[in-house]
Amino acid sequence: MAGQYAILGVEGPHDQAFVSKILQLMGFREFKGKKSKLNPFWFQFIPTYPKKQLYVRVDMPSILFTDDLSVAVYAGEGTNLKSRFPVLLRNHPPYHQDISAFGIIADADDKEPRGLFRNITKHLKSCFLISRRNRELHRPVL
Repeated sequence: MAGQYAILGVEGPHDQAFVSKILQLMGFREFKGKKSKLNPFWFQFIPTYPKKQLYVRVDMPSILFTDDLSVAVYAGEGTNLKSRFPVLLRNHPPYHQDISAFGIIADADDKEPRGLFRNITKHLKSCFLISRRNRELHRPVL
């Protein structure tokens, strides 16, 4: 059972698979889908059925873990990530109150990276209370 939790938001399933593979190369083990083996912290991610649209991709993130850290890699449907991720965090308070780290991995596409960062930050600001004094600790990695 991991002691710390982190969430990474990515745009799509290919990004999710890529980031998951990188974490595995770093020594993380992959959760294989058996509910009894899932860390209870992530239970809110388990999808409920039936959905209105049966062919919509399941919202279950990839879960990877070490002895000390459990990471959820959440795919937010492309550019919808910036709107879906804050909703997820607001609907499940432990996912923004009890995590040690979170990150967004997004394609800049044809946008300037700093502008993209500002746009995503604007959407996430309501989920996290970051004091002005602590802002220097929360600089983006570009």
